[in-house]
Amino acid sequence: SASQVGATSLFPGIGAMANAMDEAGLLNSMTVEQLKITCSRLQRSTQDVQMLLHEYQAEQVLLRREHDRLHQRIEKVMAQAEQKDKHTENHGIIWSVMSEVDKKLEVSQLFKAKEER
Repeated sequence: SASQVGATSLFPGIGAMANAMDEAGLLNSMTVEQLKITCSRLQRSTQDVQMLLHEYQAEQVLLRREHDRLHQRIEKVMAQAEQKDKHTENHGIIWSVMSEVDKKLEVSQLFKAKEER
């Protein structure tokens, strides 16, 4: 039938299942009402699978965007680390240590100011 052809083109497994049922003589032994119920179930299953597919595709788009953002962030951090390495090479290890100590002092001053409030 036309509806069976439409369903089988979207989901080839449904056509195989219908053919297997037909070969087993199951479809011939079903009443019209049973066939309608079976068809309705198959249509609902098809709709559920289509909905899941759309959700999956939307999630895939979001995950790809997040992947791209993380990749860009990693590149940025790597570039910053490279710049820091060049800075360390140019000014020596003592300047690097002093810079780290200075940062820690700034942080500790922030905590002191917060405690005083």
